[in-house]
Amino acid sequence: MAIEFVCPDCRATLRVNDDARGKKVQCPQCGKISELASDVAPASPPEATPILSLERGDAATLGESHFTKGPIIPVRINFGSVLSRGWQIASQRYGLALAGSTLFLLLSFGSGMIANAFSEGGRLAGDPASIFFASHVAQILFDTWLSGGATIFFLKLTRGQITQVRDLFSGGKYLWRILGVNVLLVALFSVVLFFGCGIPALIGYLSTPDADVGAEERVTKVIAPEKLAAEIDHDLTHEVAVEQQRVQDPRTAAAMAGVGFGLLIIFVPLVMLGVIFSQAVLLVVDRGMGSLEAMRQSVRITRGNRLTLFVLGLILAFVAFLGALAFGIGLFFVLPVCWIIGTTAFLTMTGQISEPMR
Repeated sequence: MAIEFVCPDCRATLRVNDDARGKKVQCPQCGKISELASDVAPASPPEATPILSLERGDAATLGESHFTKGPIIPVRINFGSVLSRGWQIASQRYGLALAGSTLFLLLSFGSGMIANAFSEGGRLAGDPASIFFASHVAQILFDTWLSGGATIFFLKLTRGQITQVRDLFSGGKYLWRILGVNVLLVALFSVVLFFGCGIPALIGYLSTPDADVGAEERVTKVIAPEKLAAEIDHDLTHEVAVEQQRVQDPRTAAAMAGVGFGLLIIFVPLVMLGVIFSQAVLLVVDRGMGSLEAMRQSVRITRGNRLTLFVLGLILAFVAFLGALAFGIGLFFVLPVCWIIGTTAFLTMTGQISEPMR
């Protein structure tokens, strides 16, 4: 049985499941987090009060699932259920999904080619730096705008709402918030990489003695210009290369080894950070949240679902890789399915898709 309550901030009437009594819920309209009393009265008939909810569209045809957009109550997702539900939705609306993802890929590839063409033109004109910067900033803004539209497209398609290809071009109002999420994630990953790889590299560099001076002198003698002029042949060239490699600066080699060691250490934390914040852009588009709030809520809704999301992402990445191996053409056909399954996971863990009726 559903229950209703009024948001104390925006006064919107909200409907949640009966098991939300005594729990904290968030208003999708203003973001206010409220704690429901354990004695909230049952909901009145739907006709009596306007309820903030999601239009149903043709959701009834998609596995008999019920879609509702109320306060975020995190749900622990089931791996098999998400896969089967996502596959069912993708199979029923594959044509539209294929059209949307194909247009997205073509526009994304096209923006990259145009940016590279402008960069090359700037190099030929003698002004490579400024034109390279301007063209690639424009590409980043275009791709961010396009990703917002694609997120809208696949959210509507997965819910069973009326979806059109032109939805791909409706992400403008989320541009700066999505860009904010991306900038924050880049900054976070950069800090982790800096400390995770920079500290081992610095330790390796400082703890390694300088190269042997006598060996450096031997190399100087071998590669002296007068000797090269007198004995230019294959054997001498080989001897110089081997001798140079043998006396390579040991501090540089130790620093590079430290970078490799650091990457091994921080690989798992980087993957987990990617999983933890993987839902931030979806939250920006679905709930209109700001960048920081979306990242905070992504931490919240992925709690208890991170291993499932990691395995799901691993499988989808492998499927996309197989599609890319087929001369890149296969990617056009597998990307719609991967995108819908990912969106299905998001809608399930935010409580917007209930379990199918049995």
